[in-house]
Amino acid sequence: MQDLRSISSRFAIQGRFEDAQPHGHGHIHDTYLVTCRDGERPIRTILQRINHDVFTDPPRLMDNLLRVTGHLRRRLQAEGVSDLPRRVLTVVQTRDGAWCHRDPDGHHWRALEFIPDTVTVETPQSVDPIYQAARAFGRFDALLSDLPGPPLQETIPGFHNGVGRYRALEAAVGKDACNRAALASREIAFVQGHADILEAPSRLAGQGRIPIRVTHNDTKINNVMLDRATGEGLCVIDLDTV
Repeated sequence: MQDLRSISSRFAIQGRFEDAQPHGHGHIHDTYLVTCRDGERPIRTILQRINHDVFTDPPRLMDNLLRVTGHLRRRLQAEGVSDLPRRVLTVVQTRDGAWCHRDPDGHHWRALEFIPDTVTVETPQSVDPIYQAARAFGRFDALLSDLPGPPLQETIPGFHNGVGRYRALEAAVGKDACNRAALASREIAFVQGHADILEAPSRLAGQGRIPIRVTHNDTKINNVMLDRATGEGLCVIDLDTV
């Protein structure tokens, strides 16, 4: 706890440190919910230790995050949206004006404002949250359709390469190193029967028949914050592979 107190103190978070607990269901970064108190008012902040094994260049990761969230905020402001802190992620600077903090062990940390009165869904029990998440992802793409250049940086080499991913699957199935291909035969057959979905975007973009667009590329339902009261899809999160 003392380490999290020290790390959180590096960021421009108001109030006195009170608590920090593991938060969410993510598998990549170490994520904590930090609670500070400014008088009687609790101030909650998401604190993350970036996984260097997956994202080897944290400054590049943060550059993408800032460009995307900055553009989303400008577009929403132009539309007259009033509750911006609940519609787009807000990165908290360090006390010396940086966008992430590097600790003595070389780990990079970042902080994001907590979005209140929202929930995420792991396993939807109805079609409503599925619709809301899909709508939020569609709006996310639409708002970023005019993001000015240069292109966003590739944070994981080959992550967006559908052709490469399909070839890797075929190689893994052919090798079957753990003798599990038979157990997944139905799933493998499904992917093989829809391989054109992975191949077509690269081919059509290369032919100039479709434009290059910003996409999220991790469109899980739990990457959309839903309004706790209305269920509306408010904010798309986890922007590391945009």
